[in-house]
Amino acid sequence: MKTFTDSTLMPFGKHKGMPLGEVPEGYLRWLGAQDWMYEQRELGEYIEAKLQAAKVQAPVKRQPSNTKSRGPRLKSSFKDFLKTLD
Repeated sequence: MKTFTDSTLMPFGKHKGMPLGEVPEGYLRWLGAQDWMYEQRELGEYIEAKLQAAKVQAPVKRQPSNTKSRGPRLKSSFKDFLKTLD
């Protein structure tokens, strides 16, 4: 049974040979969601622990109360952009 740490090299894939501690979080999330990861139990446990730690350490992003939400404006801008592609 192999123990995975931040210094263990990624054994396969896009980031093969990179220390696991340097593999982008988004890639770890994607990798952890793959059905075949059950075959890589120890790596899956490392990924789960790493993502849990990142979730706990991530600061809560709050929008300042004196500004308006940009959601609808950005959404409509994206829709306008898509119309230009037609």
